[in-house]
Amino acid sequence: MSSDGPSPVATVQLDAHSASAWCAARLEQGSPSLSWRSAAARAYAAVIRSHLARPLVLPLAARVLGVGSATLGGAGKTPVAVQLAADLRTRGDPVAFVGHAYRAHPQFARMVSPDDDVRDVGDDALVAANALHPLGVPVWVAPSRNEAVAAAARHARTIVVDGLLQARPTPLFRSLLVLDARAPFGSGSCPPAGDLRGAPQDLVSLCDEIVLVRDPLGPPPAALPAHLPSRPARSAWIDIVGALDPQGTPMSVENLRSARVGLLTLVGRAHRVLASLAHRGIVPACHWTGPDHGSLGLRDRFSLRSISARFRLDGWLVTPKCRPHLSPWDLGAPLWTLDVRARLDPSPQAVLESGPCAPHVFSLSC
Repeated sequence: MSSDGPSPVATVQLDAHSASAWCAARLEQGSPSLSWRSAAARAYAAVIRSHLARPLVLPLAARVLGVGSATLGGAGKTPVAVQLAADLRTRGDPVAFVGHAYRAHPQFARMVSPDDDVRDVGDDALVAANALHPLGVPVWVAPSRNEAVAAAARHARTIVVDGLLQARPTPLFRSLLVLDARAPFGSGSCPPAGDLRGAPQDLVSLCDEIVLVRDPLGPPPAALPAHLPSRPARSAWIDIVGALDPQGTPMSVENLRSARVGLLTLVGRAHRVLASLAHRGIVPACHWTGPDHGSLGLRDRFSLRSISARFRLDGWLVTPKCRPHLSPWDLGAPLWTLDVRARLDPSPQAVLESGPCAPHVFSLSC
């Protein structure tokens, strides 16, 4: 490793040459308050209101829990969903997990193996399978959510669904809304002015509990708007404790501080990863960011090899979600996968035992 350590100057930001990456970045930052964009965002929120609860056939004998988020990626929804399933399994409940397989193309309902191809099952499902397989929790994906839930219900009575806030015509057994503690509602507007999935009031009204994703070394959470419906809230702590080299050997935070690293992300709201590293004294020399759930093209791979040589990198830091998209390629420096640990605080009254807060959603249907 280089002895000069991370650069004392600000990280150099390098974006993929991708229209989707450019659009996502603009939505996360929020567009200027042009009148037409504000009007379009309000129209989007009004139209999407009746679609926030998704059509789903709920198995009669199953308890289906949904874990949704307020923004278009990057809130920490999947780690919370995985930890919820792990906690339920640890206390003795037979649990199955349903992934959303975004940008993947499963041909049939299938149980995900940690060795599956990311193109078949999706990156979030692979992250879930790697975490839950040792606990005996099956992870399912399918061409449709209905097929995946039906398959999961044949193996477990309790089902955790990643990426589902609420269902219709029958409401979920329980619904959790995951919010980034520092920016709970992202840039504050719906597309095309921002990255909100719907109006905050509508999102909160559909959940039974709010989960605030926090960094143990980060600042305190932002206050939620007072006008929102009252919901129980608890914290989910997402901690970076080091990294794993290509052979799976642990690397400590101290090792990473002394190395010359770049950060390579294919996730939403990638600045959160950069901030978490900064809280631990890790300053990447450069940060290359592409679209959420994205993959690398030939031009990207060539560019990353050039960047690696230019910055004399010892390694590229990548998230567990990004790793499946990157591992086949030579990017000029080894991939060091961040070791990310999640902990979901117990709620004062466990969500499975508490009464549902969310109203029946029939009135929200068209």
